[in-house]
Amino acid sequence: MATMKSEEAREKGRIARERLDDVLAKDGREISHAELAGAVRCIVAYRDGLIAARRAGRCTREELDRVNALLSLAHGAEYPLIGFHRHRIEQARDEIARMLADGAASGPTPPRGE
Repeated sequence: MATMKSEEAREKGRIARERLDDVLAKDGREISHAELAGAVRCIVAYRDGLIAARRAGRCTREELDRVNALLSLAHGAEYPLIGFHRHRIEQARDEIARMLADGAASGPTPPRGE
């Protein structure tokens, strides 16, 4: 199986951030489940890209843990018990933007003895 290059993982992160921006641009009542589910799938693709980058030594365990936490956060917004949890989507979008700014999956990382 081919390993994803770090730039491909970053592109998947940029797409996830853009899809979350699209969801947040709407009023909570206007957001369809399909739109929100599509945004969550983009976070899944970003996570999968980071897994591939991790296997290639281009991502830290901490970066992977961060995106897994964001995936849980966004998934909780996708299936709320009551109402739309806008703040969860905002948190996920903001943290993905921070990860991209910090250079998640931007290059080789030193071995950590895992």
